[in-house]
Amino acid sequence: METSKFFWLINLIFAVLIVLPSFSGNVPAALKAIFPSANITRLGDWNTVDGDPRWCCTYLLDPSDPLFIEIGEAFIKQQVKEYGDVTNIYSCDTFNENSPPSSDPTYISSLGSAVYKAMSKVDKEAVWLMQGWLFYSDSSFWKPPQMKV
Repeated sequence: METSKFFWLINLIFAVLIVLPSFSGNVPAALKAIFPSANITRLGDWNTVDGDPRWCCTYLLDPSDPLFIEIGEAFIKQQVKEYGDVTNIYSCDTFNENSPPSSDPTYISSLGSAVYKAMSKVDKEAVWLMQGWLFYSDSSFWKPPQMKV
């Protein structure tokens, strides 16, 4: 049995709450070669790593791009196929230690809507679990209007 499946089995046996990851919109730069029309934005340098693109950066698929929902849905479907229907809880932290490309609450809301839509297309009872670290680590960005959405 694969290690990851073994841990899922142990979690089920002991009634541990299982949380699966979901698609955050972060993609490799190489996705543009496969989908040339994809709307992808390079986010800023991660943490203290300089601008060397091999290590520094993440790329974000725009939430209005239909590929966002398509990838997000496929991501959840593959996990359900691999592990079974073991949870309705999915974690997603799109901006953990990096900032959104826009502070516009409408943009941030559209990103949140796309993340949840991808989850709920596969699991109608999906619950989005998100940590709050980003609000502390990037408190100069996350003000009440951005956090509210």
